Amino acid sequence: KPQARARALQGRAADMGIVGIIVPNLMKPGVTVVVIHRGPAALLARRLNAVRTQEVPACRINLLVVEKQRTPAVVRLLNGFPLSSHLESGVNNDCLANNLAVRQSGTPYVALIHDDCVVSPRWLGLLVATLERDPRMAGCILSHAGRLYRRKAYLSVGGMDEALLMDEDDADLACRLKRSGWRLRRIPAAAAMHQPVAPWIQY
Repeated sequence: KPQARARALQGRAADMGIVGIIVPNLMKPGVTVVVIHRGPAALLARRLNAVRTQEVPACRINLLVVEKQRTPAVVRLLNGFPLSSHLESGVNNDCLANNLAVRQSGTPYVALIHDDCVVSPRWLGLLVATLERDPRMAGCILSHAGRLYRRKAYLSVGGMDEALLMDEDDADLACRLKRSGWRLRRIPAAAAMHQPVAPWIQY
């Protein structure tokens, strides 16, 4: 476990006469925020800044941006964001993009948003705290605007059905999770919403 590895590193450091060593990335649980990107890089920059300033003191935040095809502007943008990565989906299919991202994430929790999603500063912290309190809680769903899933639960039911249209995927995934014995919860205080669809969005 991460905590065990951190304690082992601290123990070895103590044997070498090094005291007070801190290994923050191993001590904290991780959450990956997946951003499906179709708009201009300036829009994405605002969303990434909003994610980076989330009030989640007990959790390490990774960023994973998914595009149909990698664009130089986004590559340059992500160079300024630590713990960020870039994924090319190859198609305009949100379910496929989310499934690819969740499989690549490797963190216990995965949040799914779009680049037109506006989130409050407490959005992610409230969702993570809910899953931390209940090991059978699969996720917190706030429609497409901002969802958080336990990666283990998401993958245990095969993720999203890539044959479904957008707006059907969440309901289908929720039904399959519940049938498998997982729980889901809505957190109204974790405010997240979509801006109006802009003309540059192409499906």
